[in-house]
Amino acid sequence: MHPQTHKNHTCYPMKNTLFKLAAGIVGIYHTLLGLAGLLLPIEMFLRLSSLVLGVSPEAGPQFEMIAKFTSAYLLAFGVVALLLCWKPERNKVLVVPVLILLGTRLINKIVFFGFIGETFAVSTPRGLFAVASLAILFLVIALTIPKEQQDGVTHR
Repeated sequence: MHPQTHKNHTCYPMKNTLFKLAAGIVGIYHTLLGLAGLLLPIEMFLRLSSLVLGVSPEAGPQFEMIAKFTSAYLLAFGVVALLLCWKPERNKVLVVPVLILLGTRLINKIVFFGFIGETFAVSTPRGLFAVASLAILFLVIALTIPKEQQDGVTHR
């Protein structure tokens, strides 16, 4: 695939596709996890958390309330990422909170890697997969941010 040129600018459709793919993955994942935390009974959400996140938290009223509160933020963040995926040029300002949240989660996963593994019984390979996934999504979004549009063409 060759880049298209337009008024001394080179456009790379693959960058836009990668950006949308990464933002879409982030959006779908967080939206579905947020909805699950809000709508599922806590026992089902614990099983889902174990399957998806690889964590085994202890059930109880405190965990249930924290899960419900956190799920509202997951849902909101997922919708923000989906808006960014849907119309990146129009919603470009949303890339800042998306990168802040992904970057913060990545730093937390690295800094508390051992603690997370011990506390929630997360295996080292599963923890490394989580770190790598966050790093890849963060880098793809950060390195492929769409530039402003002129004459209907996205410029890089």
